[in-house]
Parts: sequence; C-alpha cells; structure tokens
Amino acid sequence: MKQTWTFHVENFGKIKEASIEVRPFMIFAGENNSGKSYLMSLLWGLLHAGQELFVDIGPDTEELKQCVRWLEERIEQSEGRPFSFDNEGNRRFLDLINVALETSKDWLVSRIFNRRTTIGHISIGALTREPYRIEFNTSTSLSLTMVNTERAAIPIPQHFKELSLTRKIQLLFEICSGFVFGELSLSFGRGPSYLPASRTGFMMTYRTLVRDAIQRGYGGEFSEGNSKQSTTLNWPTNNFLQDLVSLDINLEANYDSIADFLEREVLEGTITRENTPVPIYRYQPIDGSDVLPFHATSSLVSELAPLVLFLRSDINLKALIVEEPEAHLHLKMQQKMAVALVRLVNAGLPVWITTHSDTMFQQLNNLIKLYNNRDRERLAQAYGYLEQDFLDSSKVKAYQFSSIGSHTEVVELPLTSSGYSIPTFSESIREQTMQTIKFMELEPDEEDDE
Repeated sequence: MKQTWTFHVENFGKIKEASIEVRPFMIFAGENNSGKSYLMSLLWGLLHAGQELFVDIGPDTEELKQCVRWLEERIEQSEGRPFSFDNEGNRRFLDLINVALETSKDWLVSRIFNRRTTIGHISIGALTREPYRIEFNTSTSLSLTMVNTERAAIPIPQHFKELSLTRKIQLLFEICSGFVFGELSLSFGRGPSYLPASRTGFMMTYRTLVRDAIQRGYGGEFSEGNSKQSTTLNWPTNNFLQDLVSLDINLEANYDSIADFLEREVLEGTITRENTPVPIYRYQPIDGSDVLPFHATSSLVSELAPLVLFLRSDINLKALIVEEPEAHLHLKMQQKMAVALVRLVNAGLPVWITTHSDTMFQQLNNLIKLYNNRDRERLAQAYGYLEQDFLDSSKVKAYQFSSIGSHTEVVELPLTSSGYSIPTFSESIREQTMQTIKFMELEPDEEDDE
C-alpha cells in the first residue's frame, strides 16, 4: 500500500461524522451496533465501485474539463517522455473524484447495502503517495492491464489529444481511480476481500445459499426504481460467497505460511476442499482422525476456515477486511490471531478489522512495544516471537466507536507509551472489577460470626 488518504463521511446511519485515515493496519473498536461494520462496508464498496462512481459525471463538468486540460498540457510539455503528477495534477484529480463521490453517493450506499440508503457527505482528502507516473505506448487501447503498480505507472496513448472526448473521459476515470486508491482499486483487477461476521453460519449454509441464488438468477445487483432486488444480502457478503464457491487452492499462495501458522497453532488441523461444482469444505484434525463436516466441528473451526481458505487461495488479495477476527476464540487463541494479522500486514497485505476484544488490542499493543524495544531480539527469542511479529506503529490507525444518545461518535485513538487505550473497554472492565470487589466483601455480621 503505497499511499495514505483520509475518507470523510457525514450523516451516515448513526454516524454523525467520521474522518478515517487509511493505513495498512486499521482497527475499528467499540460497542455493538455503533456502525463499525457499516463504515467498513462503505470503505469496501468505495474501492469496488471503480468507474461506476463516475457514471453521472457529464462532459461539461468543470473538474473533468480541468483534468483533460492539465493532462493535454503536460503531454505536450513532456515531448514524449514519461512524466509524474505535479501538485496541480494531484489537486485536479482529487477534485474530480470528490465531485464523483458527491454525485454518486446515494447510489453507492444503496448499492453496498442493497436497499434504499442515503448519506449526507463523503469525500477523500489528505492524500499522500509516491509520484504517479504517466508513460506512453503506441496502442490505442484504454485497458489498464499494463499498469505497473510497483512503479505507480500508467500507460496512455501518445496521441491522447486526438482521441474522442468519450475515450478521453474513459481513460481519465481509470487514471483517477488508480491515482487515489492505487493497487486497492478495482481498476487494477481486484478490490479488497471482505470476510463478514457470523462466518460459521455462512460455512454451514453456503451451498444452499448458492443453489437458491442460482434458481433466482442471483447476481447480487441492486435494482433501481420499482424493479425487484435479486437478493437481500449486501454487496460485500454477496462478493464473499461468490469468492468462497469459486476459489481454488494455490500451493504457492503468497500467504501460505500464515495459513500454516493458523492451522497449526489455532485450528490444530487443516481445511480441505473437495472439487465438486460447488466445493465442499471439511476439517481434518491434526491427530489423523476422520475428516469432519463443519456441523460436526467446533465453532472455532467454522469461524476461522474462510480466513485460511482465502490465504491459501488463488485469489490475488489486495487487502483483507475481517469482521470480529476474535469470534469464538479463547483468549490464548485471540493472541495468536493478532500475531497472524500482524504477519499479514508485515508481508504487505493491508488488514482492516472490526473488534470488541480488549485481548486482541492488548496483544497488538505488546507487539508494538516489542518493535520499539531496544532489546527486542532477546525478548522475541524468550517469548517465542519472530521478526515478522514486530508491529511498526506507523502502519496502524485505531478508531473508537461510541454511542452518544442516538448517534455514534468516531474518534481516533491516540498511541501512548503503553499502547492504545480504549475507553469503552476500560470502563466496562473497571465497572466489572469494582462489582467483583464489592461482592467479595463479607457482610459485617458474617465477620462477627467468624
């Protein structure tokens, strides 16, 4: 992930206002029903919408004309040599995407949640990235298959100025998505993968869901007007199920070693795939006993299986969103899950989670403190950690969601020398501790009897 940016929303469900700075490791923590998954779904949909965000941008839109003018001038000045975006180009293209977001915002949230939904405001800001390069080719194709995400370079036809306005606009929209969202954008082949909460239920029923969906002509599309919606599931969940039934296991997957860690340290067994038209997934205990269907296993197994499958799959993961990764895990296993997530981030995969777990947060705090400790190699050896378990705090942003009356307040959590402190967790723990102390006190007459 070679750029950071902030997305700002207003009047979105219970969330009155929120500004989220996107980083490789992002954590939404807080109370139930406070909007964590709602906002994470919005981020997912934003990165998956691609050129659909620009569908209502007309050729007379001033921001669009300014982008065309800037690009034509820079091409002429470059005399056929590659060039990078300057400050003016950065500003022009960011303005264009924000106009697109303002124009398509209600369509976007309705598409994501598969129901008529509105949002007051959404915008992108505070963009920082390495220079974005424009290169030339002799082809007239507008396909971005030649985009080099390692060098943040995009090829365009050298005769751009002679293209029709329609083709110029098409290319500009693709440049715009790549410029802001980079390799996370659907324009680059694939957006983030979303693992929703209640994964156990999906693993028990996905074959039935797929069968019923096929019978209904399921496509997961949101329909406008009075036309019938094809499914009641939201867009991220539809996408998750489509991936689940179509992925293949790749023995050379980029994150295979982390899947190994989860199977060995948490699952104590492996997830198998039977290659039927709709694949059948099962659990093979490490002791070599019979292969089990998920309904005969612990909920830990069925909850964690999708993560292992995605890490082992042929899916080209761009980022991973996991709701409640601590679900159905004992405290010790939550600590191991935190280690696995950190390893993914350090391997270059952005990971964004929602959580209710103070144990998960404390483990992440420990791994940040380990990274900052001058004696970290000795400590790592003493406590069984590896170098890929050290967490650089510059990669992390954490946000607390708190219900205030009928609204949710979203605030960035400060990082102190002790790590992140989450007031909603701390207050609940403190209240429970005080109750425990009070309930343990002996009544005066009981003391006298002794």
